[in-house]
Parts: sequence; C-alpha cells; structure tokens
Amino acid sequence: MKRKIPPPTTTSIADLEPIQNDVTVGLSSPRREILIKLIEENHLEDALLHHGRMHNHIPSLLYSSYMIGADSEDLLAVFEREQEEGCVERWRDGCAGKAPAISTPDEFATGLGKVEYQQAFVNFFDSKVQTEGGDWREVVRQTLGVEKDFHIEDLASGFGHPLLSLADAFELGNALAASEALSTVAVDHDPLLRSLLESHQCSARKSEAFPPSAVDILDRLRDDQRFDGLVASPGFHNIPHLLSAPNSRTLISEYINAFPLSPDDSPEALLAKFDSSLMTSLFLLVVTPRLHMFHHLHPFDFPLAHLITTCYAVRVVLPHFPATEAWRLLRVQWTLIVLFYITQKRPLIKPHLLDSSSGERSSGCGDGLDFDDEDEWDRIMDACLETEEEGARGGGRKAMDPHFVKIIQSLNFFAHEKRDVRFLKTATGFERDFGGWSGFGKKGEEEMDVVRRGRVKDKSRFLLFGKGNHSGT
Repeated sequence: MKRKIPPPTTTSIADLEPIQNDVTVGLSSPRREILIKLIEENHLEDALLHHGRMHNHIPSLLYSSYMIGADSEDLLAVFEREQEEGCVERWRDGCAGKAPAISTPDEFATGLGKVEYQQAFVNFFDSKVQTEGGDWREVVRQTLGVEKDFHIEDLASGFGHPLLSLADAFELGNALAASEALSTVAVDHDPLLRSLLESHQCSARKSEAFPPSAVDILDRLRDDQRFDGLVASPGFHNIPHLLSAPNSRTLISEYINAFPLSPDDSPEALLAKFDSSLMTSLFLLVVTPRLHMFHHLHPFDFPLAHLITTCYAVRVVLPHFPATEAWRLLRVQWTLIVLFYITQKRPLIKPHLLDSSSGERSSGCGDGLDFDDEDEWDRIMDACLETEEEGARGGGRKAMDPHFVKIIQSLNFFAHEKRDVRFLKTATGFERDFGGWSGFGKKGEEEMDVVRRGRVKDKSRFLLFGKGNHSGT
C-alpha cells in the first residue's frame, strides 16, 4: 500500500491539520460505498452498548480496517462476524429499554449516564443534525465545550470511549457517527470524573520553565507508597472507587496537576506536551509485560493499550476545536494515563525494550528499518486482515479485534507524522507477539512487573532516543 509521506513534523499545535483521507473528501469507490452502507445499517439497527456497558465497536472496526486496506469483502466479513459473535445488541430486541423521548433540558439531564436512554439520545441528536440541515459539525460545536451541555472533560468518561467515538466521526466525516459520538458522551457521563477535573484540586496550572516529562511523573507515581493497597487487582472496575474515595481523589488530582497544562501555554509548549503524552502511551503499550513473556505470543494489558488509541483520537479532534481548548483535550489524555496506570497497579515502564540493541528481548523490530518502510507496514497490515481460515497467527482474532486494528492504524499514522521508527518497531512487536488481552483482574492472568522497592533507576534507558533528545517522553 503506497502511503503519502506527510510534510516535516510541525513545531506548534496550532499547525496540526485535520486528517484527510478518501472517506472524508468523498472519493467514490466500491469499498467506500460498502463502508458507508454498513455504518448506516449499524446506526439504524444496532445499539450503542451491549451486555450492559460494553461498547459497540462496529463503526470503529470498519473504519480502521478500511484504513489499513480492507476490501469490500473484508468489510462485509468484519460486519457479519461482529453480528454473529454477539458483539452488538439490536434496537428491535428492546435492549434500550422504555425510556421516554428527550425534548426538554430536564429530560436531557435525567437521561445522562443511563443505559436505558441510549436510543433516546441517538434520536435526539439525529434530530438536531437534521434541524441544522445536516451540519453535524455545528451540532458538535453547540453541544461540546465550555458552558455547553457537555464539557470537553466528559470525553474522558467511559474509559475514553466518547473521545474515540468523536474521533471516528471526524475521520469519517459522517453525521450518523457524530450523533452516535454525542450519544456516547451522554450515556457514559460520569459526574465523579467531571467534578474531579473541574474542581479546584485540578485547576489549570501555568507551565514550569522545564516541566517534568510524562514518563518521569509516572516513575514518581510508581514509587509513591501512598497508593499502596488502593488497588487489589488490575482492571477498569477500580475507577469508580478511586474517583469516589476522598483520599484517592486527592492523590489522583495531585498527579494530574504534576503535568502542568494551562490555557496560557504556548502552541509550541502544548505540542511538546502532546508528544510527551504520546510517547508515554507508546511505552505503556509494549514495555510493561514481564520479561519471560517476550518469547512467544502473550496477552497485552488492555487498559494500557487503550491509551495509544485515545492519544490518536486527541490528535484527530484537536484541529476541530478552538486553540483555547487544546489544553483541555491534552488534559483528557493525561487524566486517562494517570487513571489507567493506577488501576493497572503502576507497572514498571521499560522504554529501553524498544531499543533492539538492549541485552533484553526487544518488544519491537530490529535495526535497519525506516519509519516508512512500505514492505514492513504492508506485512503488518496484511497480517491484521488475515482470518482464521487463512492461517493467521493467533487464530485469526486480529481482524476481528477492534482495539488491535485501531492500534495498528494509530501507530502507522504516528510513524509517518512524527517520522519516528519507534512506532514501526512497536507495530512489528505488537503484531508479532499479540496473543489477546489481559489486565482485567481475572484469575490466572499474567501479571506485570509491579514490584515497588529496590528498583534500579537506570537513566541510561534514554539513550535509545539519541543523545540529548529525551525531553519528549
């Protein structure tokens, strides 16, 4: 697959351009028509959530598969498998309950955070888009922002799924996807998280002259004994307790504030902080499993892997929001990093594992590849689309896993935008070693290295970035 190399990396967040592709610009092709048709069918037939609060990932999986080269048959197969395996629930089956229609501010407020209101919210936002003559971007502007129905901080609710859904809408340039994204913000509404981020404890902070890197803050958090005992087993199930207990709320806000973000930050400083969050998310994807796991297929930590896709989602939506709101979007990503790192028991971060010259097994590929190596990227993407019948490693589960496919899409984008081979190294190791997901706190799961004491603080790990070039971590 021939990929256009973007211009040299920008130095300011104000220079980031909207992501363009043949879907958003409306280029006609048989597979694009199939993509849009399936997204429309999903919108009409399938609920936002299934089995309680599991999210419907069909639109995201279809789009990510499309972007890594899926043809029309691949897209149809993905859609059918998701339906057959029970990854969605149908509106007609009554999964949305008997919630009334939403027509007043009081009804809107009553439905926030309630699964049974999901279809009511979809109908509400579909109607708003129609009222605006199909201008779904205007509906987003009216709904999301300071003193609007939803605050940008609400994108962090639902483990970041509202943020992911909104990014899908902008990438697809699709009104139905936008309606679903805003509806996801509504049903995932988390008053505990919003109140924390809007409290005086998490107020905007002016940047220091030389703020700490994101990975150094997590190193400090890892050694902070005040967190010991707060999390018994890893998993998203810890978040409600962490957000509701006064002691843990105070500790979390302290570490959110440790990465200073402010509306007074310059565009250049904001881009540097975005890059810092990005590289930390990359390290958390691949460098946390125990070393003995790196000689065969193994599960990756699901919550931590989620962070590279939420970081990509922030990159997608940034150009579509006022520059004055950029710091809030970056704080959404940083908040997710802090929360997920704590819920996963603060594992040891080992960036040097991305360096193939390390004495330990590298979680990436060897030296000698450039960030835009077409043969390697094509090999990775072909592997993503292989089915079980075609003999794929891992039983053909990759093509059906929306998170796996989205991660590969995200890594490919950042490799080209940042011109950084570490994203290709990560994609190679991730595809090679992927054996499913862990990190849910289930009995028998492989654990990560969460030993607290006696850790060697090896600053030589930064050598893989090049001399004097570790400030962006």
